[in-house]
Amino acid sequence: MPKNIATASVCGDGHPENRFLEPELSGNRIANNWQHFHALPHLKRTEMSMEKFAIHRKTRFDSLVHEYGLEGSRLLPWDGYPMPFAGGWCVVRPGTCSEAHTQIDQEIFIAIKGSARLVIGDRQMEFTVGDIAAIPKHTNHYVINDSTEDFHFYVVWWDMNYVNAFVAQHDQSTGCLDE
Repeated sequence: MPKNIATASVCGDGHPENRFLEPELSGNRIANNWQHFHALPHLKRTEMSMEKFAIHRKTRFDSLVHEYGLEGSRLLPWDGYPMPFAGGWCVVRPGTCSEAHTQIDQEIFIAIKGSARLVIGDRQMEFTVGDIAAIPKHTNHYVINDSTEDFHFYVVWWDMNYVNAFVAQHDQSTGCLDE
């Protein structure tokens, strides 16, 4: 596999590196994870007002926008909550493919529902639920859905412009840069 393409499967398969991805089915496991989080003194927690911004919103599948040859909804960043990246929910309809393109930023794709073929540069691979793919900047890529069902994936992208804007906009609203 070329050095500039990375894929991984994210599933609760019992592998030690994937244990944090297993479904939390037990109340005891949830409590143990909560205690583990609070046992990490180096992670600073801040008191911030949750009324400043919406911490939850639902994707409106009835109002997806057609762009890049697929249906999607840009979900990040949120107003009032600066982030050094952006992202969106994407749906490639059956028998279609997304628009082949390159970009100046880097991306990761996370397969959520269905199956498709992912083309990155001159490589083509199966892309199914739980897979993650790193898309290097300036690399042609697109998704082919030759199945009979919608293929859903989430995309996250970033570049120095996003990072610099995040640092410039940062204030006490997030607390994520606190020492």
